[in-house]
Amino acid sequence: MQDAGRSGFSSIGISPGGVMDQYAFHIANRLLGNDPKAPVIEMHFPAPVIEFNSSVCISVCGADFTAKLNDTYIEPWSKIRVSSGDILLFERIQKGFRCYLAIEGGFKGEEWLGSYSTNLTLKMGGHNGRMLQKSDLIPINNFKNERVIASENIITAEELESIYNEKDILSCMPGPEWELLSSETQQKLLTGKFTVSVNSNRMACLLKDEKNMIDFPSTEMLSSAVMTGTVQLMPNGSLAILMADHQTTGGFPRILQVLQSQLPKLAQALPGVKIQFRMIDPASAEADYLAFMKKCLHA
Repeated sequence: MQDAGRSGFSSIGISPGGVMDQYAFHIANRLLGNDPKAPVIEMHFPAPVIEFNSSVCISVCGADFTAKLNDTYIEPWSKIRVSSGDILLFERIQKGFRCYLAIEGGFKGEEWLGSYSTNLTLKMGGHNGRMLQKSDLIPINNFKNERVIASENIITAEELESIYNEKDILSCMPGPEWELLSSETQQKLLTGKFTVSVNSNRMACLLKDEKNMIDFPSTEMLSSAVMTGTVQLMPNGSLAILMADHQTTGGFPRILQVLQSQLPKLAQALPGVKIQFRMIDPASAEADYLAFMKKCLHA
């Protein structure tokens, strides 16, 4: 179980957590007229089989796991009415890496530090502070939706394309230690292609290029603050893009900062995908952030 995450606690070593794909999360809730921060279930494949014991509307967004409701295929990015006894299952990966299930009113969970997101390390939040297991019964909030949302009008193919397009290119800005790198190394970073490792997880997306390893600066560093999207240069020349469950400080050079708008497509990147970085200026980055948030919230 995840929501938008918990902010304001990095100073005491607690990561923000929350969903990996903020766009899919927001749209899943928006389709149902939910509170924008209502918790959802984040799924990888193989995904669970879910039985509903009440009549309610749901939405499935993010990755396309070939969802079936009672043996009938359903489209992702849509609102669906389910009845008591209905079965939702997922057959195979068509596209993407993480799928989100939202329900009218949101799932009930354990709130901790202002968020329902599950922190697996500390075993707090979500459903008993752990991953969901077979036979778990997940309660939902009583909810009367006063707003009628037409799912076919809430999200367009053009908008999805604007979020997940250019899957192999990540827009970014220089990190605090960018200038420590030689001009040759900077050029390698902006022209090389890096492969998403199978060892990537919710803490970091790990990238490597055996033919184009990045030189490690010889200077020593004190541990410094990091955030989601920070690109750290590891001692072996590989890269780590910090994701939702990242540590709050790190002692490796922070060479790039990936824009927030780029994180959804990174969250949906399968192992083996090639990634390339593209530098943009601060004014463009600010405009990009505002445009991204408008799309998330349909403001």
